[in-house]
Amino acid sequence: MKSFFAERVKRRDQRCQICQSNKNLRAHHLYGAKAYPQFANNVDNGVTLCEKHHLEFHRRYKGNTTGFDFLEWLYERHQKDGCGRSRKLLVQLFGRVMSLHRQLNQTNGSYPWKQVIRPASK
Repeated sequence: MKSFFAERVKRRDQRCQICQSNKNLRAHHLYGAKAYPQFANNVDNGVTLCEKHHLEFHRRYKGNTTGFDFLEWLYERHQKDGCGRSRKLLVQLFGRVMSLHRQLNQTNGSYPWKQVIRPASK
């Protein structure tokens, strides 16, 4: 059974936001649904990726990911390919990630940055 979250995210984006494919689409949570259940069904916490790019992200980032992890991954991809599309997506998603982060701060009072931004894995 498809989740309501996935259906809404894929309907909004319609294509993989990295390569523009419309095949094998996945709704990716910017803030992992298990670690951040308050965002599990929030469409702003989602981005549509094809299966290839979804797996590529999760091979690098495992476990409880944050929107900052996704931005880092996307930035590194942009540095490699220099695609104007990825720059536009970075700007768009940065706004959404910061909005979600502000909601975390409001919910948890003083939310420690170290729990949201982890050192880059090599």
